Amino acid sequence: QITIFINDSIKVKKQFVEEDEKETGKRAYLNLGHTFAHAFETYFGYGTYLHGEAVGLGLLCALRLSELVYGLDSSYRKKSCEYLSKIGLPIKISKFDPEEITKIMSRDKKKKDSKISFVLVKNINEVVSNDNISKVDILESLAIVASI
Repeated sequence: QITIFINDSIKVKKQFVEEDEKETGKRAYLNLGHTFAHAFETYFGYGTYLHGEAVGLGLLCALRLSELVYGLDSSYRKKSCEYLSKIGLPIKISKFDPEEITKIMSRDKKKKDSKISFVLVKNINEVVSNDNISKVDILESLAIVASI
């Protein structure tokens, strides 16, 4: 089952890359969760979380942020959480400073001007890039992966 998922994922990514080699359009949508993921990798040190693990955690944060900003139904995040857990990926992180994660994200190479740029899900058929996100919403989206 996981092999089928991986093969299908590779086919989809290949199609995006072939259609947008320079990452100026739809290919950027593949970065869903990556702004958070790169900050987790930097904060914890590369190797603490594999890239895929960090992206899975970032995906959950991005979906939560999509709920806050666009009203995306929380069932998408909950189903994603169940799936990530089922395939053995982490869905929670213990002991991290959300303020520091936010500072790290503000230094991300994909930021626009001085704003953090996020790929978000507006609705099930629409992914968008948004750099007009409040710090309050960023912190709340990070809380979704925090272990208590």
